[in-house]
Parts: sequence; structure tokens; C-alpha cells
Amino acid sequence: MFLSELVPDLLMEVPNLTDVQAMRYLQRSARRFYTESLLWQERRSYSVADGTFVVRFMLPVDECSIIAVKRGYFEGEELPVFLESEFVSAMELPAAPQPLGYLPRLSDKTALVAPIASVRQDNSYDFTLVLAPTMDADELPLDAYSQFEDAYISGALSAIYSSNLFLNPALADVNEQKFTAAVIRAQNTRDNLYSGPAKVVGYGGL
Repeated sequence: MFLSELVPDLLMEVPNLTDVQAMRYLQRSARRFYTESLLWQERRSYSVADGTFVVRFMLPVDECSIIAVKRGYFEGEELPVFLESEFVSAMELPAAPQPLGYLPRLSDKTALVAPIASVRQDNSYDFTLVLAPTMDADELPLDAYSQFEDAYISGALSAIYSSNLFLNPALADVNEQKFTAAVIRAQNTRDNLYSGPAKVVGYGGL
């Protein structure tokens, strides 16, 4: 679905908004919704060459960002998350049949694994990424998310009626409650959305 499709609905609620303003409020609402609900999760597989310790994540769409790495796996076995100091210590170890853990680097869209695994020519990693649309996103990736259109609208209205230009505390509170209820509903259903196999991505190493 496209957030821009909801602009007319928002303008019916607040006619004095411009199209650009309405879209901006919807984008902020969608970003907030996925950041709070953690609904958008994708597990992807990466084939990484032997001797590589950096796994570079491939995002499903351009207009999204990683807000967390939920889980990481090596050859099907879950890996613990390193602290920075633990990763530095593990990198001093010799190459091993499998890494001891990984350090997420969200700003770089990578995970650093250590010690370097030396199993075969290509090593298989799976990572479950928690994603959110960027502040300038229009398209949301799955049709299933259309069930949360009410959240994008109510979140936008909550922000609008909290602003000085359209200040209305009562309407802001009503729409904030609707938004919160939608977030809770999404949290209760998110674990069923990505129960299928990991999506295979070709080469993800450096």
C-alpha cells in the first residue's frame, strides 16, 4: 500500500492541511507505528565467503531503515549478541569452525562476526531484522499492513491536534488512544507474520 493513498482521508478530517502537510504527518505516524510495534520483521539468509567477518544486510526496499537486529544464526544455530569489548576479544582468537557471536552495526547496515569462521568456501548466516519506513517513505511493503490504516490516520491526527496550529487536546487524546490500541494489536499479531523460511540473499559479505 501507499501512504499517499490516505492523504484524501486525512484531508477530510482536517481540510485546512495541504497535501504536503498531510503526507508528512502520515509518514511520521507510520515511522512511529513500526518503531513502537516492531511489526515489520524479515529474516534473510546471507552467503558469506570464508575469511569474511562483516555481513552486510540487504534491505527489502530503499525507503526503510533497520531499527534492531532481533536474532542472528550461523548454519542454523542461533548466535549471541556481543558487547563491543567482547567482539574485540573474540577477534583476537584464531579462525574457528563457527563464530561465537555477532555485533550489530545498524548505522552501517552490517553485523560483525567473530572469530572468523572457516568452514567452507561460503558460510551461511541468517538475521532477523526489525525495520521501519523512513521519514520520506510512501510505499509500505506488504498488503497485510492495510489492516493498520487506522493507525496511520489516528497517529497523524494525534500529532496534528497536538500542534499549536490545530491544538485540540481532547481530539489529540482520543486519536492517541486509537493509535496505542493499534500498536498493541500489531504487537499481538507480529509473531505470526514471518513464520516462513528465510529469504535467500546472494552475497552479503565484504
